Amino acid sequence: MFQLYSKRCAYTLRALMHVNPGEPQGHFSIKELCRKAKVPEAYTRKAFQSLTRAGFLKAVSGPNGGYMFTRHPRHISLLDIILTVEGDDVFNHCVMGLPHCNSRKPCLVHGIWLENKKKLLASLKDKTLHEILIVQ
Repeated sequence: MFQLYSKRCAYTLRALMHVNPGEPQGHFSIKELCRKAKVPEAYTRKAFQSLTRAGFLKAVSGPNGGYMFTRHPRHISLLDIILTVEGDDVFNHCVMGLPHCNSRKPCLVHGIWLENKKKLLASLKDKTLHEILIVQ
């Protein structure tokens, strides 16, 4: 079965949608985001660690800690987040799940996927995190 990205990535995007851009000092709590998004914190916490290592988030320690963006969400694309959480080859697999599908031995939908993958990647690169934030 075709799956664009993992549950962990979906949970991460859903949690990030609940970041309030008006938070004092720009801090937000992963626990609070996961509660609002109704997603498991454990899955999301690992993804936030990846986003921190990649430089999109900064961990803030202390009683009012949590995370903060290192740049404005207007400058973070959905593709940035997906590739950071999933890895660079996330879109390079056969959509039919066939392990031996490639350009020399394509499956029946290989050409359709290649054609549409370019459009999808362009759309994900153009859409920013800021555009999907839920206004609170």
